Amino acid sequence: MEAIGRMASGVAHEVRNPLGVILGGIEFLELKLAKGDRDILIAISKMKESALRASDILRNMLAFSKPTEVKIEKVDLKKLITESLALLKYSFVFKSITIENDLPKENIFINVDRNQFQQVLFNILMNAGEAMPNGGKVYVKLFKTTKADSDTQACVVDIIDTGAGIPKENLDKV
Repeated sequence: MEAIGRMASGVAHEVRNPLGVILGGIEFLELKLAKGDRDILIAISKMKESALRASDILRNMLAFSKPTEVKIEKVDLKKLITESLALLKYSFVFKSITIENDLPKENIFINVDRNQFQQVLFNILMNAGEAMPNGGKVYVKLFKTTKADSDTQACVVDIIDTGAGIPKENLDKV
């Protein structure tokens, strides 16, 4: 995982520079053609949106790939799930997959290592996506509950996909 993180970080840094040049060029064209042909302005706007989206993906990828020491902190789990889903939205694996979520209106805070928890979410979601090569749906639900034998509060993250599931002969390996 650390090697993948270093590679992702290197790729993100290498792509960020040409992307900055592209965004600068788009903004230059926007200024020069401000009163130009409507179709050209629409095309420039679409290019800018795509370049900014790519920039966001790189920023998320860099944040995700940084190896860190375990750092337990109070984290907004709803926000963390939203960020993880945004990271996957443009992944090639999720091209034909719909991602739906059911997140509570209120924020749910937990004490956890933010980066490690996000990696776990990311890995589970990627596995779900890879289990549906012909498309499907991933559903993510977050809710609070009380543990059965106590008054202790807990939160649950349900991740459900429409993939084939784990074959019976492999269940004992999970």
